Amino acid sequence: MHRIKTMQNKKILILTTGGTIAGSGEDHLQGANYKAGSISGETLLSSLPPIPASLEVYEVAQIDSIEMDAKIWHKLLTLLHQNITLYDGFVITHGTDTMEESAFVLELLYQESKPVILVGAMRPSDAIGSDGIKNLCNAISLASNSKAKGVMVLMNDKIYDPKTIYKAHTYNLDAFASRNGGDMGYVLDGSVRFFYPPYKHTLPFVTDDLISLPKVEILYIYAGISDLPKFSHEVRGLIVAGCGAGNIPTKIRIQLRELQAQGIQIVACSRGNQGFVCESEFIPAYALSLPKARILLALCLQHKQAQEDIKAVFAHF
Repeated sequence: MHRIKTMQNKKILILTTGGTIAGSGEDHLQGANYKAGSISGETLLSSLPPIPASLEVYEVAQIDSIEMDAKIWHKLLTLLHQNITLYDGFVITHGTDTMEESAFVLELLYQESKPVILVGAMRPSDAIGSDGIKNLCNAISLASNSKAKGVMVLMNDKIYDPKTIYKAHTYNLDAFASRNGGDMGYVLDGSVRFFYPPYKHTLPFVTDDLISLPKVEILYIYAGISDLPKFSHEVRGLIVAGCGAGNIPTKIRIQLRELQAQGIQIVACSRGNQGFVCESEFIPAYALSLPKARILLALCLQHKQAQEDIKAVFAHF
């Protein structure tokens, strides 16, 4: 644990996992050619201007977020719960590729109300026009705000709900968007404004569910698909990325029914980033994206929930 000297106010713990926000490259003009997670959390925070908070930093991982997994999620949640009485809020620096998944896992499993803010960058730390330091300053402001509760994402001045956020662009600084609605709020020069208050569903999941999650795969529907691929015997659930409102060709539906009869739970999702799936002969995903539906189904299967119980859980979203 490393302490950063700042102006005293709220006490914030920064948990670092790598990503572009901690990335660096050889050419300052090459914002797309760099190594993610190559600078330490202490180095990153040493670039901050004076901030009205007492900051401490702990390195959890130094990875490109495409390597994010359940072990790191478990470690993050364990650290959050162990340190909950010691800090006023938490900031997690994270790569943007899987940020929406990590935020959703934390939303489901973090049991406290103190703010946990995930933040990243679209340009590495030493690139011209890097957005990381500003994003990090805003995330600290948000974690220090008395109205902030639970898990949120801060990118490009905007506050996002983990349940609806998705990455909408591969390179733009304004890379994230929300499904079926606007942002939760905005941070302008350290001043936080909420458009609507955070809310959280109470679900029966715990951190240790992540130790050995059941295997859930994703099937993408496309024009001309003729047969299901072969899945390993370990697969216990399947997320189907249907067309439009979760539509699935007749032949594939028949094959999915056969899998369902074998005990594999099927969730109907949409390939699109807006709208929802609310009707299906399988379990409708409602407004959840593909990766989030996969996480939620795996947690439900970990608790050995029946199909009707799983439907009720997904109906929250």
